[in-house]
Amino acid sequence: MTAPEESYDQGVRCYYGNGVPKDAAKAASLFSEAASLGDAKAQSFLGYLYEKGEGVPRDPVKAFGLYEKAALRGLANAQHNVAYCYQSGNGTDKDPNKAREWFEKAAEQGYADSQYELGRYCFHGIGTPQDQAKAASLFEKAALQGNALAQNVLGLCYRKGTGVPKDPIKAKEWYEKAAEQNNMNAQSDLGYMYDVGEGVPQDHKKAVFWYQKAAEQGLAVAQYLLGSAYANGRGVAKDAHKAVEWYRKAAEQGFELAQKALAYLK
Repeated sequence: MTAPEESYDQGVRCYYGNGVPKDAAKAASLFSEAASLGDAKAQSFLGYLYEKGEGVPRDPVKAFGLYEKAALRGLANAQHNVAYCYQSGNGTDKDPNKAREWFEKAAEQGYADSQYELGRYCFHGIGTPQDQAKAASLFEKAALQGNALAQNVLGLCYRKGTGVPKDPIKAKEWYEKAAEQNNMNAQSDLGYMYDVGEGVPQDHKKAVFWYQKAAEQGLAVAQYLLGSAYANGRGVAKDAHKAVEWYRKAAEQGFELAQKALAYLK
């Protein structure tokens, strides 16, 4: 193991507290040592510490510079972080074209988060011609690696027939994978599919199960649908108080149907 690799490994142990006391400042010092010798992983990790202000003063500009050094050495997660900085204007000027270019580099190395983001760019035509079939293909690559955001949007693609042939069974399968990772949008959509029997046998109890999970995370549409289930005794015992409770939560977020339902109940 080379000196920079050893410093990097020691830094990781200090950061996570693996066999040594947890110490972000000492980790930053070790990463800095390795980064100065050209270790891309250390440059990227040190960039993360500057981005978050852990063990060092928060400095998004320094973070971006370190990410860029590691990205130019071909490190996929650093390439993704450079893309994110250009996307959000964190530590550098916003530039959607440069963001897309760096997402492409990381995606070509199989980096799931970048595959998902690049899919979004293709889907919406951001800095590139709109291509929903290419977007769906990128979402699938990320989804197969377990990216919950990609699994959710791929479920939506199959449900609507966007970029892929319409297939409610595949939609349900991908929604389920994302829902099991606590993606609230997938939980709500999966609940709705069970509620109306879309691609699955109709099952109001399962619908309520998924609405509840999404509603508890604050998703307004799920709160409204859960309120509706309680108001109508669909999949759950009828309960006007709980109906009002969930309608109110959705209404407070500006969800119009919930506001109307509350007004009706009054």
